[in-house]
Amino acid sequence: MRELWADKAKFIGIILMLLGHNSLANDSIFDFIYSFHMPLFFVLSGCFASEKLISFKQYLKKNAMQLLIPYLCFYILTLPLSYYGLYLKGDAGYNGLADFILKPILGIFTIESTQYSFNANYALWFFVTLFVVKLIFYIPLKFKCSWKSLLYTSIGCTSLLLFISFIDIYIYGRFDRALMAFPLFAIGFILRKKSTWIYSILKLPNPAKITFGLISYIVVYAGAMYNGHVSFGGVHFGNSLLLTYTIALIGTFGTICIADNLPNVKHILTIGGGSAVILGLHTPIQEVVKRLGSILFNIPIYDYSFAVALIMVIIIASVHIPIIYFCKGNVPFLLGKIVKKNNI
Repeated sequence: MRELWADKAKFIGIILMLLGHNSLANDSIFDFIYSFHMPLFFVLSGCFASEKLISFKQYLKKNAMQLLIPYLCFYILTLPLSYYGLYLKGDAGYNGLADFILKPILGIFTIESTQYSFNANYALWFFVTLFVVKLIFYIPLKFKCSWKSLLYTSIGCTSLLLFISFIDIYIYGRFDRALMAFPLFAIGFILRKKSTWIYSILKLPNPAKITFGLISYIVVYAGAMYNGHVSFGGVHFGNSLLLTYTIALIGTFGTICIADNLPNVKHILTIGGGSAVILGLHTPIQEVVKRLGSILFNIPIYDYSFAVALIMVIIIASVHIPIIYFCKGNVPFLLGKIVKKNNI
């Protein structure tokens, strides 16, 4: 049975992501959103991770189908955006026709823009990062997901992350994102599979959950102002990695409490359940909406108010609803669903 609280939490998370990607002029709101909106998805992914041990080959194939195939499909679908973005850069972005053709193609493998590649759909980093996180998760899986195996693997990830940050080296494909994200994934797994703590929160009276959620957001806002800008996509953890995790978890728990009070409205559940589609396609759709807003209403493309950003987000999210329905009915693998073949 599908747990609707998770879809509603993903709905809040994806709306926050769209707000964060919409050129907010208010840095404090921007930092508030970035302090927990992507950690929320890693925690939720951990909550629903399977603890069944299968062969590594099967495990690799399963997660590649759920994450790398959607990544490749979304990348190819939005490839014209990369060519358009590179074209706008002109001579500063490429050197000759061959370079222009190859750079966006190489972006598939580098996952981001580098000296030798170009990727305009930067948000796709999440698919690859979650794939690597799940590969790391195979280590505690081999030890029956014991508390010690989860703890030691998390400590190993954070230690390696801090070492990489200290020596200041670039990791190909920014796979260090997975090192930063794994402890949150492990905590999500523990909360739902190793304890009933998350269900204890959900059983609280609705006024208590709303109060806790709002207080959590106030604490997160204050913490984000102190800790500085955090970005899991850019592997920036502000002034303190420990504080980054603490703020992220407080924001996640607050979001779950608020989400559980949202009505089971069809569009909310659709957007939450189809968050993978929005994550994969929102960048080009967002650019179109921004350009139309600029042409029709003289709205600046960058640095606009929270109110304008919110209107943009409502439009962008609404545009995705029929796309999500189409994907569910025709290409469910884009939602991370593995289609089982019928035995004949």
